[in-house]
Amino acid sequence: MKATARSIAKITLKFFGLHAPLMAWIDARKVRNIRNKNTNSVLSWQKRFPYGIFIETGTHKGDMVDAVKRHFRKAYSIELGDELWRKARERFKDENHIEIVHGDSSEMLSRILAHIREPVIFWLDAHDSRGDTVRGKTITPIEEELEQIFNHPVKNHVILIDDARDFTGHGGYPSAARIQELARTHNYLFEMKKDNFRLYPKRA
Repeated sequence: MKATARSIAKITLKFFGLHAPLMAWIDARKVRNIRNKNTNSVLSWQKRFPYGIFIETGTHKGDMVDAVKRHFRKAYSIELGDELWRKARERFKDENHIEIVHGDSSEMLSRILAHIREPVIFWLDAHDSRGDTVRGKTITPIEEELEQIFNHPVKNHVILIDDARDFTGHGGYPSAARIQELARTHNYLFEMKKDNFRLYPKRA
């Protein structure tokens, strides 16, 4: 009965030309909800660990940087895609404390960290999501990114990794167990909530 009602509703919406706009609105709302969840995650950790520097991998359109920029003294974001990088750089051209870096985060992250001598809040979200995103050497550079962070002289960073659901050990992604193992090996606490991995120190 419910399936029949849904079918009738779908046919009615298509008849009046409303189905496509409605689905677009629903999709946009889902994106906004995810974006808000992720922003809230970053800011809640920034309250717990009041660090002044934010580093993101996978700029995309720059929405995360835009959402958190007022809460950090300095923000970096790394984007591999040429067009996405150009648009993000233009978007933040008047924001002196924001730097949009062009390149592969598996290499560029260490170059940024070379000039930093304090703990950072990381948002690691660089991976091939199809659409307008770009694939680097691998579908996700997460292990290379973590290696660069763990090799940094500062050992009390906060590392947030998005899309935890993808870390199954298949399709080019390491497993969640692998990320947890890396965290423990480098003396970071580990938890997974709201589709994010959180690696954080015992104290700030």
